[in-house]
Amino acid sequence: MSREEETGKNPKWIFFLIIASIVISDQITKYLAVNLFGEKTVNLAGNIVYLSLVNNTGAAFGIFRNQNFLLSVLAGAFILVAGFYVFFAKDKKYKVVLSMILAGAAGNLIDRIRLGYVIDFFSIGFWPAFNVADSAITLGVAFLVLGNLLIRKNKGIKENNPTKNR
Repeated sequence: MSREEETGKNPKWIFFLIIASIVISDQITKYLAVNLFGEKTVNLAGNIVYLSLVNNTGAAFGIFRNQNFLLSVLAGAFILVAGFYVFFAKDKKYKVVLSMILAGAAGNLIDRIRLGYVIDFFSIGFWPAFNVADSAITLGVAFLVLGNLLIRKNKGIKENNPTKNR
C-alpha cells in the first residue's frame, strides 16, 4: 500500500467502487428493461421520454453497425489503457472521469461478449436510445473536456494577469 493510500489521500478502492457501481447498475437496468417491458414501449413523459428496447449492433449514433468484433477489441484495449491510468495516475479528478468512461465501456463490452449487441432502452425525443453505460461514457467525456477547457482558461488568465509581474 502506498503512503497516499495509507493517509487516505488517494485510495484506489474508491475508483474500483465507482467502476463497480456503474457496471452493476448498467447490467441491472438492462436486465430489468429486457424482463419488465421487453418489446413494449413505456412512455414516461408523453412522447418525449420513454423506455423502448433496442438491440444496438453498432456504436454511438448507430455508427459501425454489425462490427461487434472490432468494437469489442477497441473497448477491451481502451479498458486496459484506462485501467492502467486509473491505477497509476496522480490526479484524482482525472481518475474519476476515466473510471466513469472505463465502467461504461466495460458495461457495453459485457453485452457485446454475452449477446453480440448492446442493450439500449432510454429514449429522449429524437436522441438515439442509450443506457447507463452510455451515460457514464458521455458524462465522463464531457467532464474531461470541460475540465481541460477550464484548466486552459485558468492558465490563460494567470499568464495574462497584469499584476503577475509586480
